[in-house]
Amino acid sequence: MISIVLAPIESSIASRIIADTVEGGLIKAVDAETKAKKFMTYLHIDRAQY
Repeated sequence: MISIVLAPIESSIASRIIADTVEGGLIKAVDAETKAKKFMTYLHIDRAQY
């Protein structure tokens, strides 16, 4: 697992990139019960399987 600490302005950019990637179906939340996005873990979706 990789942990990265971001500056506040970088955090908003990263949040937008993550949201776009989830919307595009490339990653998904591992635990949908986690409400705090700061602690969310994502799993890569291998689109080649579909």
